[in-house]
Amino acid sequence: MAEKSDNEKTEKEKRKGYRLTHITTKFGDKGKTYIVGGFVLSKHHPRVKAYGTVDELASFIGYTLSKISKDEELKDIADILKKIQNHLFILAGDLARLLKPSDTEKKRVSSKMIDWLEELEEKYLSELEPLEDFILPGGSEPSSLMHILRTVARRCEREIVELASFENVNKNCLIYMNRLSDLFFILARIINKRKGIKDEIVNWEE
Repeated sequence: MAEKSDNEKTEKEKRKGYRLTHITTKFGDKGKTYIVGGFVLSKHHPRVKAYGTVDELASFIGYTLSKISKDEELKDIADILKKIQNHLFILAGDLARLLKPSDTEKKRVSSKMIDWLEELEEKYLSELEPLEDFILPGGSEPSSLMHILRTVARRCEREIVELASFENVNKNCLIYMNRLSDLFFILARIINKRKGIKDEIVNWEE
């Protein structure tokens, strides 16, 4: 593997230092932002909206963790959320760079990450009774927060679909987000079950 020139190393270190020590750059004052690779996009570009929603989801997960981190009954779920939070930074970075056929970057959403979600879905779904109808989001506070995570993940999924309709996107980003929203739904039900709260079926008569 060819080594990077001293100039390239210096520029990389400059960018790294700048990112760590500066928050306000004023570049965004004109509604523009940089993505990975130095490309400039409008802040209303679908790519920016998509990875921005990933950031929103990661932040809501942080809030949820602040509510459940001391609950021993939900320790396994807190551990899962922490790992997902880290995955979302990989996913956001994936969306923030243009996908090239020759791209061999390691920090991409992988099939292994998707497999992990699917294994969790199977594990927790086996603990639940089958649903016969739609349920109302709610019950305990942690379960309600899971439903918020679910709906933000669904919005992010839609935004990735929009972006993928005209630009190359790692297909695993979309699959991961789809599985993630499903997992949040399952975990919402698991939490209510552990808290002794029965899921409320939608009343179609009202």
